[in-house]
Amino acid sequence: LAQYPSGAFASLAKIRLKALGTPASPETQTAAATPRSTNAPAEDTQVASAAPPAPGTGSASAPASQAPAAPSAAPTILQDEAVCVPASGQPAENRVAACQRLVNSDKLNDSDHTSALVDLGIADYDGKQYDGATHAFHEVLARDPNNVAAYYYIGLMHVEEDEYTEARGAFEKAAKLQPANAEILFRLGSVTADLGDFDSALTDLSRAIEIKGDDWRYLDGRAAVLLEKGDVPAANADIARALALNEGYWSDTGIFVAYFGGHYDRALDLIGRAIKNDPDYQYWWLWKALVLKAQGDGDAAQTTLAQAIQQFGDADWPLPLLKFAAGRITEATLRQQASGTDSGDLAGRLSEIDFYRGELAYLAGDTETARAAMTDVIGAKMYEYLEYDGAHARLALLKK
Repeated sequence: LAQYPSGAFASLAKIRLKALGTPASPETQTAAATPRSTNAPAEDTQVASAAPPAPGTGSASAPASQAPAAPSAAPTILQDEAVCVPASGQPAENRVAACQRLVNSDKLNDSDHTSALVDLGIADYDGKQYDGATHAFHEVLARDPNNVAAYYYIGLMHVEEDEYTEARGAFEKAAKLQPANAEILFRLGSVTADLGDFDSALTDLSRAIEIKGDDWRYLDGRAAVLLEKGDVPAANADIARALALNEGYWSDTGIFVAYFGGHYDRALDLIGRAIKNDPDYQYWWLWKALVLKAQGDGDAAQTTLAQAIQQFGDADWPLPLLKFAAGRITEATLRQQASGTDSGDLAGRLSEIDFYRGELAYLAGDTETARAAMTDVIGAKMYEYLEYDGAHARLALLKK
């Protein structure tokens, strides 16, 4: 407490001191008025609650089961602080309740009240209660217009709603306040790429990697942008670094980059990990078939597609893509099914059709059809789709 009076564990330390029967010093009592949570995003830290259970009560002359139950005491400010902070490791609903009690308390100074609002917003966000989180963070900004955490989490919520322009604006405000925060730059670069501004995205992601080069997520994000730029070797270098940092790494970006880079064994290994971790994602099987076709093993590709089609049965999109790749339906039927049920993203599906018909044509030796199809993919401007990046990569490779 003396060394880190405003750290995330200050409240927990005070609770432990109280349990040990050690009164807090005047210095630590003064420090209790400082904010509990930092105003910048950081990696979640899981800790056990330091709050001891309340001692039981009962008559010395009667069994405990016959003793009248003592009324539950309301949590103290310190106990609520210990639960409210993200570092508490408590479930989101417990944190929301504790934070709400703190926000409603008249015993907090302005700084602690703002910090409690930040923690309430984070707890609501973690519990996917975005309306509550939005309300909390806007109240934070009314009190503190330079609160980085508020802008950061508002940006994350806009991303959840696919509101990329609004998300970029929020992340830009956060980055202006903390220009050396790698996580903010990563988020800014990612959403900027989703808006199609790949040059700016590359700058932001590269800066994040300069600041913190040991986060595989940053490398994975930049690899996708490099794929769009047609720099397949640089993208593969980033994926190789991501694998070195995280031996359990797998991602759709890593698979695409390995495939276009001709690292087929790596692509198959990543697909195997992906299927193990996310077995219901149909694209893994489609991409495995592409890799096997690229290796010249058409029979294995057909077997893979047949297994997936049988496994997923009557599933909706993208199962028609797998059937098309297996030669079971025509392109006309594929396009018709793309506009069938649950077709809220028809433009995205049509763009996917162009990509996969182009890639299958390329693997069959028809580079002219491949080039025309990939040009159509790029023209659709579905920037957030990995197939958009892949189309750029294929056209770049066709130029060589």
